[in-house]
Amino acid sequence: MAIRYGLAKIGRDGRVVTHTLLPLEGVMPRGELTEFLLNAGDQNWELCAAYPNAIVGVGYMDSEGKLKPCNDRSEEIELIFKRVE
Repeated sequence: MAIRYGLAKIGRDGRVVTHTLLPLEGVMPRGELTEFLLNAGDQNWELCAAYPNAIVGVGYMDSEGKLKPCNDRSEEIELIFKRVE
């Protein structure tokens, strides 16, 4: 038996993107939160933890291409998944 871990991030636009170093194998790499969680569950990935991961004060590009500072750590949420094989 082996335990595998994977990471994903909910960005400022509300879409989920998987992490390149710890991908969730078999799961679509990006998409809406509900679709992503359903697809991850179908592939036997379990959500273990979620925590705010934005860095306050660091700038990011908004949808209009303007640089804006991050004001709240919860602007990005990191998701940790595990799968027992």
